[in-house]
Amino acid sequence: PKAVCPACLGMLHQDYNTYATQVWSAIQAGGYVGQTSFTMRQRLPVELTVRQRSVELALQHAFPQPEGPFPPIIDPKEYVRVIATPFIERVSGYRYDKASPFSMEWVWTHAPTAEGWRFLTKIPQVILRTPKPKARRGGVFVPALHQLGEACEASTYADFVTHAYCPPPIPDEPAVLANVLMKQESLFVAGRYCKIARGISNSPWLLGKHRLSPESVEEWAGDPISAYLGSAERRFCSAGREDADVLCLGQGRPFYIEFLNPKKAVVTVEELQTLQATINAAARGKVQVRDLQPVTQQATRVLKDSASTKSKSYRCTIRLVPALPATTEKKNLIASIAGMMPLAVAQGNPTRTPRRADLVRHKMIESILIKYTPTAANEIDILVVDLTTSAGTYVKEFMHSDSGRTEPSIKSLLSRDAVEVVSLDVLAVHLDWP
Repeated sequence: PKAVCPACLGMLHQDYNTYATQVWSAIQAGGYVGQTSFTMRQRLPVELTVRQRSVELALQHAFPQPEGPFPPIIDPKEYVRVIATPFIERVSGYRYDKASPFSMEWVWTHAPTAEGWRFLTKIPQVILRTPKPKARRGGVFVPALHQLGEACEASTYADFVTHAYCPPPIPDEPAVLANVLMKQESLFVAGRYCKIARGISNSPWLLGKHRLSPESVEEWAGDPISAYLGSAERRFCSAGREDADVLCLGQGRPFYIEFLNPKKAVVTVEELQTLQATINAAARGKVQVRDLQPVTQQATRVLKDSASTKSKSYRCTIRLVPALPATTEKKNLIASIAGMMPLAVAQGNPTRTPRRADLVRHKMIESILIKYTPTAANEIDILVVDLTTSAGTYVKEFMHSDSGRTEPSIKSLLSRDAVEVVSLDVLAVHLDWP
């Protein structure tokens, strides 16, 4: 057998045609479809960095360059990519594109020299700390590559000769391709959802391992799309979120879902419309989605940037305790609230969300309309309150004051002992997106 190259650990002499065939088989077995290009990364044995510096120092020592610096040595990652790329292009039909959304990382290992870098810790002028356990890589503790490169650059020919080798010795076996990690860039799907049944949370609602809500909007909308795209992980983001006991009506709430590492490279509007029909048929009477469409990651900024600027409209049904007498004076009191708009309110952190920072948030009630029907006893006990507020307003707390943590409130404005929230519905999220 031929000797293994001491400089590249035999990586220039590998059977890249066989490797490319194996990689293509792995792509097909992984279920990836629709890709037309690829980019490559190399995770090389750390010993290559050390050997590259050793070769450089040996050449500088043997062939001094009095007129200038010694020509730089090509990065091993680059020559491996240049060699491997044509083979991948030939077997897959994909073209190499540095900016491709489909990437593959070739993981190379060389077990016999995995600890060869440790001599650098013995060189006085080199600062190279022994890595902590979290820096574990491939079953072996290794420093970060940039730290290793800096340590090698700080080492001299004499350091290598004294503590290690210069030039590097011939290894007994070559480096091997241990794994190929494939990743497709995320796909983003946007739309709007209506929640037409209570008891459904926005996203899975868990307390430890205990589930507080049996189902969620995210699961109804996301599960079928995840399965179709072959994505095992997703991130759900909506323009705010309603409580599990709150409906979301009207045109619905804008949302998007990021599907990570999908096997399918592209999804069309037509495909999403079919999925939309599937979702709505399965979740009929509970959740409905509309306007599903693919969007770019940049487009999702609209949703995030609107967090503090959009307004929302609600309908809240409340019970007054005690009821108001249906006198002209009390009716005028109720009517006077509309004349206070816009109304600034200060809201402390709600007692129902103890994990949030205890801050005072200043919000605005932009408009309000209060309806009621006096009882047979000529009392006003039930109010239907339609209101539009700035983003992030705690509407329930504006009704009952949350023990004075929200001021003013309907409770304080009507001077009641208590206000009970019977129901709350989101009527509109005023954001024209997607």
